[in-house]
Amino acid sequence: MSGISAYSLEELKRIVRRIEFNKTSPELLLDLISKARSLGSEERRSIKRILYHSKNLSKILLENELIIPISIKQEAIKKLSGIPTWAVDGSNQVIKGLRDEWFVFLSASRVFMPKGMQGKVEFKVGGDIQKIKALDDAMARSKATNLMMLMEIEQIGEAYRDARKLGINDALLIIDGPIIDPPQLSREEYVRQRVKVIKKCLSIGFTFLGFVKRPYGRPFLSFLEKMSFEGISHSKSYISDVTILNPILFLAICKENKSSRVIITRPQEMPILKEPPFSTYQVYKKLGLNIYYCYYKFDLRSGVYRLELASTEEFNDNKLLRIFNGVIPVIYALTPPGMKFPLPILIAHDKCSIRKGAAETLYYEIITRTPVSYTHLRAHETSLHLVCRLLLE
Repeated sequence: MSGISAYSLEELKRIVRRIEFNKTSPELLLDLISKARSLGSEERRSIKRILYHSKNLSKILLENELIIPISIKQEAIKKLSGIPTWAVDGSNQVIKGLRDEWFVFLSASRVFMPKGMQGKVEFKVGGDIQKIKALDDAMARSKATNLMMLMEIEQIGEAYRDARKLGINDALLIIDGPIIDPPQLSREEYVRQRVKVIKKCLSIGFTFLGFVKRPYGRPFLSFLEKMSFEGISHSKSYISDVTILNPILFLAICKENKSSRVIITRPQEMPILKEPPFSTYQVYKKLGLNIYYCYYKFDLRSGVYRLELASTEEFNDNKLLRIFNGVIPVIYALTPPGMKFPLPILIAHDKCSIRKGAAETLYYEIITRTPVSYTHLRAHETSLHLVCRLLLE
């Protein structure tokens, strides 16, 4: 064991990759290596093109204020980091049971930092196990996500009740993920329930944000396609926002680093597009909730993240920019140096995470306490060896 522990995780992964490479047929490897070299040359040319177009696009977008540098003064960080903040996140794991049954392990957490980064951290976390029926793994996971989101809605409601009880009005509530979540669920009954609790939070002065770690879709690209600036046509060769914004915001930070630490895209209202979640936005709009967004990058090493803002009001372009100019520094102040995400989000995610091994252990506990007849097991031979082993332990 001492020999194994001397290796880092990355070193172990590299060893495994080398072992798997060496176990591959030599004839197959020769063919694949030849293809890899050819693709490598093509990729180098592609990267050069991307860099060239990104430099031009970065310049055009900066000049036309479609990406905007924000200066954050050090003296403001301490004040902003003390804002009362709630964060909410959920987690789920799905384990296949017998027949067409699946066991869903659910959790949702609520983190409260009364004085932001300057005080204590309080948290509540709740869990549940539900048995569902589904035709396949994809359907089971979709149902599990829907159940998890209902638990998240409950935690958002609890944050609202906490604030009312404590007499706190001017506060921040961040959910881990997009405001329109899950993306594919446009059923009005569910959306109505979600919008209702968000509106309650807004009614007492909450700033309600969605922090999207892995942005998907192309809302910003769809916005760029409406622009007619010279040279912006190259944006049509990209298929997602993150693909175009990663190099552009990186280059913009390199240029603006002396005067700014943060680069954001010009805030926009969420568009209604064909693909979810943007197609679902029309249901939220119908129920009176407007959603605005911007992408941001804090420094050269950070990723590109999307920040979403919920409001019952409609904002013009200038008002929207002023709002995000106030919100982005708060997110910056809540993100400790060297970390990717705001601390409340990190804590909420950690407290609710259900590891797969934990879910499997709980599933084994369920199975070993279930009386199973031999006839019943014969009807489900795929699970026979597992159940027999568990019953004998």
